[in-house]
Amino acid sequence: MDDFENFLALILFFIFLGALFAGGFYMGYCYRDNLSLGRQKKYRPSQPREASRVPAPSAASSAETAESPTA
Repeated sequence: MDDFENFLALILFFIFLGALFAGGFYMGYCYRDNLSLGRQKKYRPSQPREASRVPAPSAASSAETAESPTA
């Protein structure tokens, strides 16, 4: 009976170590993913910013198109 209890204790110990390693790997993955997102935000402008950089059509060009005759 002692051997069986020792075996169960060993299995529980390995399960605990496995859970610790899995949690560590998961936390490391999340940390690396957040760092990557931070770098992307820093170096890559988002879509709304790029859309706002497009120059608006000038008043002269819109006046020329309004005056042009339509057949």
